[in-house]
Amino acid sequence: LRENISPEFGNVSGDPDSDAHLYRSLTTGARDLSEFRLTRAANIAYWLWLTNPYAKRGLDILSDFIVGTGVTIEAEDPKTKKVLEDFWYGKPWCFELRLNDYLNVLHLFGELVLPFEINTQNGKVSIAYIDSSNIESVVINPQNALEMLTVKVKNIDNPFAIVNDAETATKAGITEGVFLFQINKIINAVRGSGCLLSSIDLLASLDDFLFAEIERTMMLRNYIWDIKFEGASETEIKKWVSDEERKPPRPGSIRGHNEKVTWSAVTPDLKTSDSQNIFKILFNSVAVGLGVPEHWLGAVGYDINRSTAAEMNSPIFKYLQRRQKYIKSLFELMLDFVLANAVKYGYETGSIKDENGDEVGGKVDAKTNLEYRLGFPEISPKN
Repeated sequence: LRENISPEFGNVSGDPDSDAHLYRSLTTGARDLSEFRLTRAANIAYWLWLTNPYAKRGLDILSDFIVGTGVTIEAEDPKTKKVLEDFWYGKPWCFELRLNDYLNVLHLFGELVLPFEINTQNGKVSIAYIDSSNIESVVINPQNALEMLTVKVKNIDNPFAIVNDAETATKAGITEGVFLFQINKIINAVRGSGCLLSSIDLLASLDDFLFAEIERTMMLRNYIWDIKFEGASETEIKKWVSDEERKPPRPGSIRGHNEKVTWSAVTPDLKTSDSQNIFKILFNSVAVGLGVPEHWLGAVGYDINRSTAAEMNSPIFKYLQRRQKYIKSLFELMLDFVLANAVKYGYETGSIKDENGDEVGGKVDAKTNLEYRLGFPEISPKN
């Protein structure tokens, strides 16, 4: 994979033509991988996440810290809280149950595509999911790379409008569109990329190395009996071996012979280098690529104590805090959009009673207090 995406092989898209820089793909930006290699990288990453314990553990750590203990929604106005909870717990997209699934998709493929539809009769927003491999193209504002405009999905005629701002999208009357969330991309890139991309080759190499070591260990456990006969003819040796192979010696059995027969157990003598050092090099490289300290991935045989481990934790907490802040902003965009359309179409909350038992439900309108707080678990060394 590295040879296919590395800049030293011509250009970022891996095009062998020397004049490739004079042309631009219709479906990708100047700073994007080709669609073929982007899809290939995503498929390999998914396979590694399924089969490689270090890849799975690395991504699970991200999700566990970002949303591990759950997300809370608080609002002063009961009607606002009701609207947000109806959306948050809605079926079948239920964010309360599927939050880790959404984060795994985002971390694996670098993109989370959530189409939505608004019921203009009551203002309710419904969410769906589309795999990022089905994206045909993403259109950005040619005058401003910060503004994504539409997503074209394969086998669907009309492109989806992308919601970048809740208020703007609501005023524009967008009732069918998409929330497109991306990570691991620079400003003028069109497509996102997964968190395993930089470690794909290293994870595959670590897999190959570990299985090779297992095969070597199994070979070392094998042995054969080498028997030396003094003065015996070839015919006599063959007959003796043929008879003995029918009843080879068992563990704990007794065998007798004279001084002309010598028994020796022979095992493979496989000359190998220091496997532990090679493993540490690969393991450290994988940990760096995943952005976590070695002991978080279950490192064995490392000289790590509580003091050194604490020092190694600081950078990853900063990274996790930054990622959590971004994830939080993505969900706040959706919730802002839900509230804006609840006001626009007069969302009816039904019967709601406050702490005193008074009826406070009803229609959401411009007078409703829309302030809310989306609570994520605190990320800090003390946790």
